[in-house]
Amino acid sequence: MMGAALGARDLSFAYRRGFPPVVSQVSFDVPTGAVVALTGASGSGKSTLLYLLALMIHPGGGEVTWQGRATSRLSDAERSRLRASRMGFVFQDALLDPGRTVLANVCDSGLFAGMGHAQARARARELLARFDVAHRADHRPGEISGGQAQRVALCRALLTDPAVVFADEPTGNLDDASAGVVIDAFTDYAAGGGTVVLATHDHDLAARCDLQIRLTGDADLVLTDKEQL
Repeated sequence: MMGAALGARDLSFAYRRGFPPVVSQVSFDVPTGAVVALTGASGSGKSTLLYLLALMIHPGGGEVTWQGRATSRLSDAERSRLRASRMGFVFQDALLDPGRTVLANVCDSGLFAGMGHAQARARARELLARFDVAHRADHRPGEISGGQAQRVALCRALLTDPAVVFADEPTGNLDDASAGVVIDAFTDYAAGGGTVVLATHDHDLAARCDLQIRLTGDADLVLTDKEQL
């Protein structure tokens, strides 16, 4: 691991003005080449913090940094381009378009980032084969299992070789075997120089991460690396 892929500087957020902050003045760096778990009890703000780091919502105060650069002055269009070209996303429920094929769902992230159709399809088929769902390429999401759907979502997230993959409860609906596939994919991606940031309540998943950022629910956090677990 070397350098910081992204970070937070006195980051704060509240969903309504006058309400207690969900995230309050937190600061940390996410190392490049690491799998980082955001953990904490339900309602502690881990998913909110994930969305802040992924530039999906604007902070109420403080700063998200991306490879050492502040992002607060980026326009919405610039934030969108950065998400499309440099980030991948995996959510608990896969969030596949039910009216389109598995292959088309995977290609979407590449097309949105500016990849050509042929390049996106070739890369998508490569990833589908890697995660043993190539035989489902022409099926609709309603015709595959939940574990297969999450592997398809993983393919979509990795299509553009993003600098950072963000995942919100990526194993929450999976059996142990399917969860293992997802976890192994994250650790392999980090070993190849990528970075993974995930929000999870899965203790086994968190224990396999290089760093845990645990939100206490009192607008505070605790950082723990693998050697301390």
